[in-house]
Amino acid sequence: MDSPDPEPRHPEEPSPQAASTETAEARQDPLSDDGADTDSRALHPPLDSVTTTGIRRSLSDKALPAFLGTIAGALLLFALTSTNDRISRLEDRVDAGFAAVEARFEAQNAKFEAKFNAQDAKIEAKFNAIDAKIDEINLKLTAVIAALNATTEVDAALDGRLMGESPVEEPAS
Repeated sequence: MDSPDPEPRHPEEPSPQAASTETAEARQDPLSDDGADTDSRALHPPLDSVTTTGIRRSLSDKALPAFLGTIAGALLLFALTSTNDRISRLEDRVDAGFAAVEARFEAQNAKFEAKFNAQDAKIEAKFNAIDAKIDEINLKLTAVIAALNATTEVDAALDGRLMGESPVEEPAS
């Protein structure tokens, strides 16, 4: 009766007797720089030797970082998209604020324009009333001058001459 192998083997691996017949070149690790002999079973244990607990541990060792990486990626994606949404909402609020301020400026500008126009109308009406009074005074003065028959004296006064008695001149000595 054959004794069972102390180590379970991978189906593709040769038996220990066949492994002993391998040459030294076949046992060298192709990745090592110094070309030293390595035991490939130590680097890659056969599947039969991995227990159910080892598989669970191996899966949990790989699953936890994968799960945490997925969570971190999702959180990063959420943060970037929510930041973009927040920036868009902030821009919309700023634009709405500027529009409200601009509307208030337009309303204030319309008030000022109405006040200035009302002031201009009042001033124009006062100037027109003063012009009408001056025209009326001019007509009355013309009528008085004509009634007094003093047109020549008025014309002389307008020219800067006074008619009437001339002052006595003193003889030059």
